Amino acid sequence: MKKAVIVILLLFTLTGCTKVKSYKEATVKDFVDLIMEYETGKKTGVIYIDLRPLGTDEGKEEGTFAESHVQGFINYNVKNGNETEMVTWLKGMYDTKTAVILIDSDGTDVRTVAKWLTESGYKKVYYYEDGFSSLKEKAQDMLHFVSGIEDCGCGPGE
Repeated sequence: MKKAVIVILLLFTLTGCTKVKSYKEATVKDFVDLIMEYETGKKTGVIYIDLRPLGTDEGKEEGTFAESHVQGFINYNVKNGNETEMVTWLKGMYDTKTAVILIDSDGTDVRTVAKWLTESGYKKVYYYEDGFSSLKEKAQDMLHFVSGIEDCGCGPGE
């Protein structure tokens, strides 16, 4: 009996260290509040990553980072990379204690990348699963949206 209790407590301890949280349209304010906690310094240690294609300053193709993105997010086009490249790129700049906040076009890539990151040791991974267009529509008055690529901080996927 004692061994079973010890095993259960050990499992809770090991699994309790990683936090992955997704946000939907219904909880967009909570997602924005999370971003603002980092932006105001209430919480520290974060990287914001937009996983959509970069696009170009000239064309600003629809649905790309260049067309519109949340100020402060950097771009990593996950479609041009793979798990190893992304994790290597991120770990080259940020340790696994850094919170990672993700957005993509439709919620597909954020789930995949969140899985990669947690499997690679990242402890705090957050994402908005309804995609960028939904976030922009719902949070237009809460977040600052900009266009262009001069602030992309582009990862090797571009």
